Amino acid sequence: MDRNDIKVQRIFAQYRACGIFIEEKDNNVVTIEQRKIFNSRTAILSQRDLIKRARTLYPEKEFKIVPITYKIDHNMVTPSWIKEQMTEFFVKPKDLANQLGFNQSEISLFLNGERTLSRGVRSSFYYYFLARKIQRDLGQDLEQLEKKNDELESMLSIDL
Repeated sequence: MDRNDIKVQRIFAQYRACGIFIEEKDNNVVTIEQRKIFNSRTAILSQRDLIKRARTLYPEKEFKIVPITYKIDHNMVTPSWIKEQMTEFFVKPKDLANQLGFNQSEISLFLNGERTLSRGVRSSFYYYFLARKIQRDLGQDLEQLEKKNDELESMLSIDL
């Protein structure tokens, strides 16, 4: 495969635009790394998913594919970040306690910065709010589809 081909270079550019970076290293090693999630429609890829994508561009068996999966930046999850997310999604501390398995006093301590957020706790908050974003975006997509469907139905009824 000619990886200098314009079509192939466009594929590389599309992957970069989606936060997936593919690099050819020495000794026929190719790394494919998911560095970013731009929005809730961006899938979090497994090692297997990354290898499959790289193999489409490097089908030759002599290339060793090294997948590097997405890692969250735990430092971004702070009490203020959690509060911002709570405001954006209209989530109350009681909701967090019930849905994440903490008691309300723990949530209060986390939000006030009186209890340290461990990596596991930060991950819980990160993925909780990511799920909320996905849920919101899917709802918006469904609303748009319903509107388009209604428009099509009204157009069809006029033509009849």
